[in-house]
Amino acid sequence: MDAKNHVEAIAYLYEIISNQRAVSENVIKEINALLLSGVTYTIAQSGLGEPVKKKLVPGEYKKQPNHVLQADGNIHWYVDPLNVKDQMEQLVNWVNSQINTANPIYVAAVAYYNLTRIHAFDDSNGRGARIFMNLILLKSGFFPVVIRLEKSGST
Repeated sequence: MDAKNHVEAIAYLYEIISNQRAVSENVIKEINALLLSGVTYTIAQSGLGEPVKKKLVPGEYKKQPNHVLQADGNIHWYVDPLNVKDQMEQLVNWVNSQINTANPIYVAAVAYYNLTRIHAFDDSNGRGARIFMNLILLKSGFFPVVIRLEKSGST
């Protein structure tokens, strides 16, 4: 399902570009909804560290805080849900103010970083940020970034 949804989200990029839609929070939400189409929950951890099924609402900003346990054992907290809307609005405004004047690679990189840093959704934040980055690049006439998975020891 992840692969099918990802293909549909990439196809949607070209639709956005051909229709000359502006970058907006709605576009980012629509991409997240496509990536999570048919997905009803994600596995998370309770406050006691036990696995739980967390209900997903594709295309909607998170309503509960999210975090990740880092390799060093520390917890990294993402932006609090109360601040997500404001930070997403600031990000979209910044992208739209820079997309036609600044280097598109810079704009795409900063947008990718900030969308990942905000972690606005309950799931598919990384995939969504990569698609958003490629949207900016494609809108500016660049080729998309392709991140290849390499196995160690392969040539």
